Amino acid sequence: EPSAGAKSRGARVGTWNIRWYPDGRPGKKAGVPGTDILWLACAIAVLEVDVLAVQEIKTLPRARERTAELLAELDRLTGGRWRAEFDDCPQQATQHVGLLWNETRATLTRLHTEPALNPHGTPCKDSLRPGFVADARFVGGATARIVSVHFKSGAERRSVDLRKKSFTALEDVVKRARRDAPATQLIFAGDFNTMGCSSCSPKIAAEEERASVEAQLASFGLRWLPTEPGCTEYYRDRGHLL
Repeated sequence: EPSAGAKSRGARVGTWNIRWYPDGRPGKKAGVPGTDILWLACAIAVLEVDVLAVQEIKTLPRARERTAELLAELDRLTGGRWRAEFDDCPQQATQHVGLLWNETRATLTRLHTEPALNPHGTPCKDSLRPGFVADARFVGGATARIVSVHFKSGAERRSVDLRKKSFTALEDVVKRARRDAPATQLIFAGDFNTMGCSSCSPKIAAEEERASVEAQLASFGLRWLPTEPGCTEYYRDRGHLL
Protein backbone atom coordinates (compact mmCIF):
# COMPACT_ATOMS: atom_id res chain seq x y z
CA GLU A 1 0.00 0.00 0.00
CA PRO A 2 1.16 3.65 -0.38
CA SER A 3 3.83 4.75 2.07
CA ALA A 4 3.11 6.94 5.08
CA GLY A 5 5.13 9.73 3.47
CA ALA A 6 2.92 9.99 0.39
CA LYS A 7 0.99 12.96 1.77
CA SER A 8 4.12 15.06 2.34
CA ARG A 9 6.10 14.31 -0.84
CA GLY A 10 6.28 16.42 -3.98
CA ALA A 11 4.16 16.06 -7.11
CA ARG A 12 4.39 12.71 -8.91
CA VAL A 13 3.36 12.07 -12.53
CA GLY A 14 3.47 8.74 -14.35
CA THR A 15 2.42 7.15 -17.62
CA TRP A 16 1.12 3.71 -18.59
CA ASN A 17 0.07 2.16 -21.88
CA ILE A 18 -2.43 -0.44 -20.62
CA ARG A 19 -2.71 -2.87 -23.52
CA TRP A 20 -6.13 -2.46 -25.20
CA TYR A 21 -7.79 -1.68 -21.85
CA PRO A 22 -10.01 -3.24 -20.61
CA ASP A 23 -10.19 -6.17 -23.05
CA GLY A 24 -6.52 -6.88 -23.70
CA ARG A 25 -7.22 -7.09 -27.44
CA PRO A 26 -8.60 -4.94 -30.27
CA GLY A 27 -12.22 -4.91 -31.34
CA LYS A 28 -15.63 -4.48 -29.77
CA LYS A 29 -15.83 -7.88 -28.10
CA ALA A 30 -14.87 -8.36 -24.47
CA GLY A 31 -11.52 -9.98 -23.88
CA VAL A 32 -11.10 -13.11 -21.79
CA PRO A 33 -9.78 -12.58 -19.19
CA GLY A 34 -9.13 -8.92 -20.08
CA THR A 35 -7.45 -6.40 -17.79
CA ASP A 36 -7.21 -7.44 -14.15
CA ILE A 37 -8.80 -4.36 -12.58
CA LEU A 38 -7.87 -5.20 -8.97
CA TRP A 39 -4.24 -5.87 -9.90
CA LEU A 40 -4.08 -2.66 -11.97
CA ALA A 41 -5.51 -0.56 -9.13
CA CYS A 42 -2.99 -2.06 -6.72
CA ALA A 43 -0.10 -1.32 -9.08
CA ILE A 44 -1.20 2.29 -9.59
CA ALA A 45 -1.60 2.76 -5.84
CA VAL A 46 1.92 1.43 -5.22
CA LEU A 47 3.30 3.89 -7.79
CA GLU A 48 1.94 6.73 -5.60
CA VAL A 49 1.21 8.91 -8.61
CA ASP A 50 -0.96 12.01 -8.38
CA VAL A 51 -1.61 12.06 -12.14
CA LEU A 52 -1.27 9.11 -14.51
CA ALA A 53 -1.23 9.56 -18.28
CA VAL A 54 -2.79 6.50 -19.93
CA GLN A 55 -2.90 5.11 -23.46
CA GLU A 56 -4.71 2.33 -25.39
CA ILE A 57 -7.97 2.95 -23.55
CA LYS A 58 -11.29 1.94 -25.13
CA THR A 59 -14.32 4.09 -24.31
CA LEU A 60 -17.11 1.59 -24.98
CA PRO A 61 -19.84 1.44 -22.30
CA ARG A 62 -18.27 -1.77 -20.98
CA ALA A 63 -14.89 -0.03 -20.77
CA ARG A 64 -16.39 2.89 -18.85
CA GLU A 65 -17.93 0.43 -16.38
CA ARG A 66 -14.51 -1.14 -15.80
CA THR A 67 -13.00 2.33 -15.36
CA ALA A 68 -15.61 3.15 -12.71
CA GLU A 69 -14.58 -0.06 -10.91
CA LEU A 70 -10.91 0.93 -11.21
CA LEU A 71 -11.52 4.39 -9.75
CA ALA A 72 -13.55 2.99 -6.86
CA GLU A 73 -10.77 0.54 -6.03
CA LEU A 74 -8.17 3.32 -6.23
CA ASP A 75 -10.28 5.38 -3.82
CA ARG A 76 -10.35 2.44 -1.42
CA LEU A 77 -6.64 1.70 -1.65
CA THR A 78 -5.36 5.28 -1.45
CA GLY A 79 -8.04 7.10 0.52
CA GLY A 80 -8.22 9.52 -2.41
CA ARG A 81 -10.85 10.67 -4.92
CA TRP A 82 -9.89 9.45 -8.37
CA ARG A 83 -11.19 10.70 -11.71
CA ALA A 84 -10.56 9.82 -15.35
CA GLU A 85 -11.04 11.68 -18.64
CA PHE A 86 -10.12 10.69 -22.19
CA ASP A 87 -9.89 12.27 -25.62
CA ASP A 88 -13.18 12.87 -27.40
CA CYS A 89 -12.58 10.79 -30.54
CA PRO A 90 -15.93 9.14 -31.34
CA GLN A 91 -14.68 5.66 -32.32
CA GLN A 92 -15.18 3.95 -28.96
CA ALA A 93 -13.39 0.66 -29.75
CA THR A 94 -10.15 2.33 -30.88
CA GLN A 95 -7.21 3.35 -28.71
CA HIS A 96 -7.69 6.56 -26.71
CA VAL A 97 -5.36 8.64 -24.57
CA GLY A 98 -6.31 10.26 -21.30
CA LEU A 99 -5.50 11.07 -17.70
CA LEU A 100 -6.28 9.56 -14.32
CA TRP A 101 -5.81 11.73 -11.26
CA ASN A 102 -6.34 11.85 -7.53
CA GLU A 103 -8.33 14.97 -6.68
CA THR A 104 -6.96 15.05 -3.14
CA ARG A 105 -3.48 15.53 -4.65
CA ALA A 106 -4.07 17.47 -7.88
CA THR A 107 -6.69 19.73 -9.40
CA LEU A 108 -6.98 19.44 -13.20
CA THR A 109 -8.54 22.12 -15.37
CA ARG A 110 -8.77 23.00 -19.08
CA LEU A 111 -8.96 19.35 -20.08
CA HIS A 112 -9.10 19.05 -23.86
CA THR A 113 -8.10 17.03 -26.91
CA GLU A 114 -5.01 18.26 -28.79
CA PRO A 115 -5.55 17.46 -32.51
CA ALA A 116 -2.07 18.50 -33.70
CA LEU A 117 -0.41 15.39 -32.29
CA ASN A 118 -2.29 13.07 -34.62
CA PRO A 119 0.17 13.01 -37.55
CA HIS A 120 -2.68 13.66 -39.98
CA GLY A 121 -3.42 16.99 -38.25
CA THR A 122 -7.00 16.10 -37.33
CA PRO A 123 -7.69 14.49 -33.98
CA CYS A 124 -9.08 11.08 -34.90
CA LYS A 125 -8.12 10.31 -38.51
CA ASP A 126 -7.16 6.70 -39.30
CA SER A 127 -7.59 5.74 -35.63
CA LEU A 128 -4.30 7.45 -34.75
CA ARG A 129 -4.20 9.36 -31.51
CA PRO A 130 -4.38 13.04 -30.64
CA GLY A 131 -2.95 14.32 -27.39
CA PHE A 132 -5.00 14.88 -24.25
CA VAL A 133 -4.12 17.95 -22.22
CA ALA A 134 -4.79 19.26 -18.73
CA ASP A 135 -3.43 21.99 -16.50
CA ALA A 136 -2.60 20.54 -13.08
CA ARG A 137 -2.14 22.26 -9.73
CA PHE A 138 -0.66 19.96 -7.12
CA VAL A 139 -0.81 19.98 -3.34
CA GLY A 140 2.02 22.30 -2.33
CA GLY A 141 1.44 24.72 -5.22
CA ALA A 142 3.42 23.20 -8.11
CA THR A 143 1.79 23.53 -11.53
CA ALA A 144 2.22 21.65 -14.80
CA ARG A 145 0.59 21.30 -18.17
CA ILE A 146 0.43 17.54 -18.79
CA VAL A 147 -0.09 16.04 -22.25
CA SER A 148 -0.85 12.34 -22.63
CA VAL A 149 0.50 11.07 -25.98
CA HIS A 150 0.62 7.87 -28.03
CA PHE A 151 2.57 8.09 -31.29
CA LYS A 152 2.40 5.67 -34.21
CA SER A 153 3.77 2.21 -33.58
CA GLY A 154 5.76 0.30 -36.19
CA ALA A 155 9.30 -0.32 -37.39
CA GLU A 156 8.73 0.45 -41.08
CA ARG A 157 9.21 3.68 -43.06
CA ARG A 158 5.57 4.81 -42.98
CA SER A 159 5.38 4.55 -39.19
CA VAL A 160 8.68 6.37 -38.71
CA ASP A 161 7.49 9.18 -40.99
CA LEU A 162 4.20 9.48 -39.09
CA ARG A 163 6.07 9.66 -35.79
CA LYS A 164 8.25 12.41 -37.24
CA LYS A 165 5.14 14.45 -38.01
CA SER A 166 3.93 14.09 -34.43
CA PHE A 167 7.32 15.03 -32.98
CA THR A 168 7.46 18.08 -35.28
CA ALA A 169 3.97 19.09 -34.12
CA LEU A 170 5.21 19.14 -30.52
CA GLU A 171 6.99 22.41 -31.18
CA ASP A 172 3.73 24.25 -31.89
CA VAL A 173 2.11 22.70 -28.81
CA VAL A 174 5.09 23.86 -26.74
CA LYS A 175 4.88 27.41 -28.11
CA ARG A 176 1.19 27.67 -27.31
CA ALA A 177 1.69 26.25 -23.82
CA ARG A 178 4.47 28.72 -23.03
CA ARG A 179 2.38 31.57 -24.33
CA ASP A 180 -0.59 30.54 -22.17
CA ALA A 181 1.36 29.79 -18.98
CA PRO A 182 5.06 30.68 -19.26
CA ALA A 183 5.90 29.75 -15.65
CA THR A 184 4.30 26.31 -15.75
CA GLN A 185 6.20 23.05 -16.19
CA LEU A 186 5.34 21.22 -19.42
CA ILE A 187 5.21 17.42 -19.39
CA PHE A 188 4.62 15.13 -22.38
CA ALA A 189 3.98 11.68 -20.92
CA GLY A 190 3.16 8.57 -22.86
CA ASP A 191 4.14 6.07 -25.51
CA PHE A 192 6.44 7.65 -28.11
CA ASN A 193 7.13 4.30 -29.86
CA THR A 194 10.69 5.25 -30.89
CA MET A 195 11.36 1.74 -32.17
CA GLY A 196 13.53 2.49 -35.20
CA CYS A 197 13.03 1.13 -38.72
CA SER A 198 14.08 -2.46 -39.36
CA SER A 199 12.76 -2.44 -42.94
CA CYS A 200 14.52 0.78 -44.02
CA SER A 201 17.71 0.82 -46.08
CA PRO A 202 19.89 1.50 -44.24
CA LYS A 203 18.17 0.26 -41.10
CA ILE A 204 17.51 2.73 -38.27
CA ALA A 205 18.15 1.33 -34.79
CA ALA A 206 15.75 2.30 -32.03
CA GLU A 207 18.64 4.02 -30.24
CA GLU A 208 19.29 6.13 -33.36
CA GLU A 209 15.68 7.26 -33.58
CA ARG A 210 15.63 8.17 -29.89
CA ALA A 211 18.87 10.14 -30.22
CA SER A 212 17.55 12.02 -33.24
CA VAL A 213 14.31 12.81 -31.45
CA GLU A 214 16.15 13.93 -28.32
CA ALA A 215 18.18 16.44 -30.37
CA GLN A 216 15.03 17.69 -32.10
CA LEU A 217 13.21 18.21 -28.80
CA ALA A 218 16.20 19.99 -27.28
CA SER A 219 16.05 22.51 -30.13
CA PHE A 220 12.80 23.87 -28.69
CA GLY A 221 13.59 23.42 -25.04
CA LEU A 222 12.34 19.96 -24.10
CA ARG A 223 14.43 17.46 -22.16
CA TRP A 224 14.07 13.71 -22.65
CA LEU A 225 13.99 12.17 -19.18
CA PRO A 226 16.34 9.21 -18.66
CA THR A 227 14.90 5.76 -18.01
CA GLU A 228 16.56 3.44 -15.51
CA PRO A 229 16.45 0.51 -15.81
CA GLY A 230 16.25 0.59 -19.61
CA CYS A 231 12.91 -1.18 -19.91
CA THR A 232 9.56 0.50 -20.49
CA GLU A 233 7.68 -2.29 -22.30
CA TYR A 234 7.03 -5.99 -21.77
CA TYR A 235 6.13 -7.58 -25.11
CA ARG A 236 6.36 -11.17 -26.37
CA ASP A 237 8.10 -12.31 -23.18
CA ARG A 238 10.84 -9.68 -23.40
CA GLY A 239 11.51 -6.27 -21.91
CA HIS A 240 12.28 -3.38 -24.27
CA LEU A 241 12.98 0.35 -24.04
CA LEU A 242 10.56 2.51 -26.03
